[in-house]
Amino acid sequence: MEVDSKENILSSANSMIQNRNQIKQEQKDFKYSILCVDDDQVIADHLCSFLNDQKYKTFSAYSAQEALEVLSKHHIDLVITDVVMPGMRSREILKTIKKMRPGTRVLLASGLSIDEIEKDLIKESDGFLSKPFIMSDLSQAIAMNPKKS
Repeated sequence: MEVDSKENILSSANSMIQNRNQIKQEQKDFKYSILCVDDDQVIADHLCSFLNDQKYKTFSAYSAQEALEVLSKHHIDLVITDVVMPGMRSREILKTIKKMRPGTRVLLASGLSIDEIEKDLIKESDGFLSKPFIMSDLSQAIAMNPKKS
């Protein structure tokens, strides 16, 4: 039985090393990671699809709570979030993200005009996109918010 235990431990250790090496390789293959948050699943998924084509590693979330869960489990460099989300006010989402992951950039997106959104909220974020936006605007906003680390 002792031999079986040692073999299991060695097998587990080898598996962990392979997983770590795979994660390191995946990180090299991507520019960096982006979380797309929108309660409209089609919008979030479309953003992720476009960004994947641009060689970003993406995650999607369809609620503020789901976004916070993703942030707690994965390294995220940039969050693109809708301003109007059910269950949590946009200021609360922004502050929670910045508290959980201080180096994570946050781009706000909204169908509301910039005049309808609190000026302080936009200043606290790392940028604002007016919906509907074209993908070149998104690419430009991402380029203006490079990875901090």
